[in-house]
Amino acid sequence: MNMSAKIDLLPPGCQAACRVALNQAGANADEWRSAIDRTPVSQRSALGFLLAHMPARDLATLSADFLLQNLDYAFRVRTEVPCSMVVPETVFLNAVLPYCQIAENRDVWRPDFFARFAELARRSASIQDAVQSLNLIVFDQLRVRLHPERCPSDMMSPRESIEAGWASPTSLAILLANACRAVGIPARLVRTRAWSDLTPGHTWVEVWDHGHWHFLSASEQTPYDLTWFNDLARRADSSSAACRIYAASYQRTDLVFPGIQYPDNTPVYAENVTDSYRNIQPTPVGYAPPVSHPRNYVCYRASTPLEINGRLDKPTWECAPWTEYFVDIEGHRKPAPRFLTRAKLLWDQEYLYIGAFLEEPHVWAALTQKNSIIFNDNDFEIFIDPDGDNHNYYEFELNALNTIWELTLERPYRDGGPVHRGDNLPGLKSAVAVQGTLNNPCDTDHGWSIEVAIPWSGLARYCGHSACPPKDGDQWRLNFSRVEWLVEILHGAYRKVPREAHPEDNWVWSPQGAIDMHRPERWGWVQFSSASTGTESFKRDPSWLARELLMEIYYAQRSRLEPAFSLAALGIKTIDHPSLMGPPRVERTDGGWRATLSFKDDRGTIRRLSVLPDSQLVLE
Repeated sequence: MNMSAKIDLLPPGCQAACRVALNQAGANADEWRSAIDRTPVSQRSALGFLLAHMPARDLATLSADFLLQNLDYAFRVRTEVPCSMVVPETVFLNAVLPYCQIAENRDVWRPDFFARFAELARRSASIQDAVQSLNLIVFDQLRVRLHPERCPSDMMSPRESIEAGWASPTSLAILLANACRAVGIPARLVRTRAWSDLTPGHTWVEVWDHGHWHFLSASEQTPYDLTWFNDLARRADSSSAACRIYAASYQRTDLVFPGIQYPDNTPVYAENVTDSYRNIQPTPVGYAPPVSHPRNYVCYRASTPLEINGRLDKPTWECAPWTEYFVDIEGHRKPAPRFLTRAKLLWDQEYLYIGAFLEEPHVWAALTQKNSIIFNDNDFEIFIDPDGDNHNYYEFELNALNTIWELTLERPYRDGGPVHRGDNLPGLKSAVAVQGTLNNPCDTDHGWSIEVAIPWSGLARYCGHSACPPKDGDQWRLNFSRVEWLVEILHGAYRKVPREAHPEDNWVWSPQGAIDMHRPERWGWVQFSSASTGTESFKRDPSWLARELLMEIYYAQRSRLEPAFSLAALGIKTIDHPSLMGPPRVERTDGGWRATLSFKDDRGTIRRLSVLPDSQLVLE
């Protein structure tokens, strides 16, 4: 049977487009002849759709087996997974059936994703429930994390992302959208090259749910249509092609997906969905974009010494910028905190000043003895490692009664400490101001604010070779944490809900990636400045990627009974980055092992950084 006769087996509506497409297949036409022959009659309409709109690269390279497997699994979910049974055919063809999202390299993902996630979708009460569950578990199961600097490419196929272990927002979106398609939920990528303020845009996912497209950001735990970029999307400029919002389409259209095309310059097709974002809800307060690098802050000089009374309405504080709102200690994979928290910092020649406001409808505290274990109450915590070596750092905690606890850790708990509790700094000052009434369950409070003045004279012993007070431009590692317990009102008094019934929440400035504040390598960066407020930009530490890779080696070694001395044995993937001078080296030492990596600092000088078995980072 000749090619023309084969095409006659397809539905009449797609035959003309398929003839044009198969002429482009060249020597690969036999694959499509085989595919048409082997496709069940009930699936030939879908096959015709795929062939009629298939990119030229795929026509010339894909195999019949690849396409038939894709068809088989796409139709299988139509009968096995309730989420897919309600999807109209036109939506199914363009947003479930296709084997690709945009111009990523093609690989086989449906069988694996179906095996992993179909049962979850079957048990879900709704499409939305299934989508939220997928966004929660997909990236853990696939062991892929957000890190634009460590992924080999901004646009990777599922297999490439899984092999790398790291992905950009675009590649994360491809993974989530494909996981949705694998269980029969229509999903597509959405992108804008730039927001209307001309800051770089973003790529996210839309899913179809009973007649409506809903948006969400991959690997972020937020409901439908509520993300950190709602305000930006609401202001999308439809008059500018660069600032419009486009949804990718397998089916050919008159529009192209922004900033992405095939190697032969064939476009990825798209729909303009800008207007659908015009009336979405504003960004909820406290929602923030996910971070792969620890947060940073520029700390400016105080114009006058501060009187420490817990109030942040002083003119001196008004000049200090706020940090971002706090997030869950594990990061963007967890829901946003119930209550808002943020902090601000100043410095002079005598003190580091820290202020914070904690939104709280019921301000309570019970502990009154200095150096009690303060996190058994709701508290605010400060962590400081001036030289950033993970050792010899300071911790401070206080509750709403201004009862404090100070500690020194020679090493993190994971490395055996030891911990010196009640190690109080002479000259430290702290205060709390309650916006409401303390320990009164009969009313609703606004919250409480704190002020702490930490003397440089007390911090000097933690500084190693770092200057104390710091010099203009110096950077220290700091983090802030808030412990929040659920309470109930019983017989006119507050009663803390036991940890067994509901563990405490931990909300932090810079996310730790785990429920563990004692990972100093994840703390934020604070840069000290003598410039006028608002005029200084944060300069990222050039050792950051080296630090991250070395700490990855540290955690890999901790997971082993015996140390390993090759990156392959440790399962470490290296990256090619201009700041890094080759891969890390792991050497035997009297102490067991030492991993070393050279990098270029901001002056182009080659420096060497090492990590030791007790997690200490040593800069040479």
